[in-house]
Amino acid sequence: MRLAGILALAAFVLLAGCGKKEEIQTDPSLDEGGGFEELDDVDVGEDPFGAGTGVDQEGVGAEDVTAEDLAPAVELEDVFFAFDQFELTAEARQILANNARLLRDNPAVRILVEGHCDERGTVQYNLALGEKRARETMRYLVSLGIDAGRLDIVSYGKERPFAVGTGEGVWSQNRRAHFVVRGGSR
Repeated sequence: MRLAGILALAAFVLLAGCGKKEEIQTDPSLDEGGGFEELDDVDVGEDPFGAGTGVDQEGVGAEDVTAEDLAPAVELEDVFFAFDQFELTAEARQILANNARLLRDNPAVRILVEGHCDERGTVQYNLALGEKRARETMRYLVSLGIDAGRLDIVSYGKERPFAVGTGEGVWSQNRRAHFVVRGGSR
């Protein structure tokens, strides 16, 4: 009996420690304004049931549950940027106003704002530019009344292109802020 109790405790400790956080930072020397603040931690592998067990009451493993299962069906439209820019265009602000309306209608939804760039430029430069794009997008959503606690940002720079190839037609599709819908609150 004592061995079974020890094994149960070890399994609980192992499962409770499975939630990981990934810290993402960019090179502060790349910011013209004197340095980026450190990005918020991005949760990877949180337990969607909050109990630390990894299993819900019906026996479904947490690894079987996706963010789409937890969040309402909310589709947010990407916003696009001009070459080497992070300022929002009038069209981007209109898209973000529509996205904010959807977020206000679905208060349990959290989002990850991903900053992306085209293939030109160095990896470090594009990571910094992608962060500026994600931050500017987040700031505008907050100005429209979305709680900053519902928003996280990350920059992928040029590392995760939407379109592959060369030329302005392809590059313009990769200069974007993309939204990943997540369920629940922190």
